Amino acid sequence: MKNLALGIAASLPALGLLACVAMEHREVSSAQKAHASCVQEHSESHPDCVALEERLHAAQRRYQESSRRAWACDPAQEDCPTRR
Repeated sequence: MKNLALGIAASLPALGLLACVAMEHREVSSAQKAHASCVQEHSESHPDCVALEERLHAAQRRYQESSRRAWACDPAQEDCPTRR
């Protein structure tokens, strides 16, 4: 029983990171949909679409950084996976 409790306690930080990554992945998906919808309604150069594209890029950066931390991947690696 004690080993189970220690195992659970040890896995909680990893689960927290994975939950964070999942949330950030949803943010990227949401930002992609919002940007695509804006471009379809207006144009790529419309001010609202430009702002949404910036939001998308920021969400992608956060997702990639969190993914690399969650999977203990060295960010210096070019082929470091960002989604598993």
